[in-house]
Amino acid sequence: MNYILFLPEQSPIPMSRIPVGIRHFTRRALSKEEAGCIDAMPGALQLEYVQYYFHICQIPVLPTKAGWYARNKENVIEKLPEDIAAQLNAIYHPRVSLWACLGPLMLITVVALAFLVKGLAAYYTEKHIL
Repeated sequence: MNYILFLPEQSPIPMSRIPVGIRHFTRRALSKEEAGCIDAMPGALQLEYVQYYFHICQIPVLPTKAGWYARNKENVIEKLPEDIAAQLNAIYHPRVSLWACLGPLMLITVVALAFLVKGLAAYYTEKHIL
């Protein structure tokens, strides 16, 4: 029996067409000068607070993890050590991003609008006797 093995870049299905998965976006980017740690990481270009989220059909549903990462010259992000991340958390107080929870917020909005439209339709179709 022959098995065909594809590497991600050779896959017949593009990764962007997979309906579920985990992605990330940068919530905050700092240069090493802004963060005050120029000598701590010589290979890093900038420091980023990155939020990972679970998505369904490219709509963010749940935030999974977040943390400080360093972007190096090869455009690869690497997790920062805990001591540097703690110092950056003291300067920049990260909160939960609403963008990473967009799916549930859209669902709540659609359900609320459906009830509102249903209530308004029932009110205007009812006959008032006065």
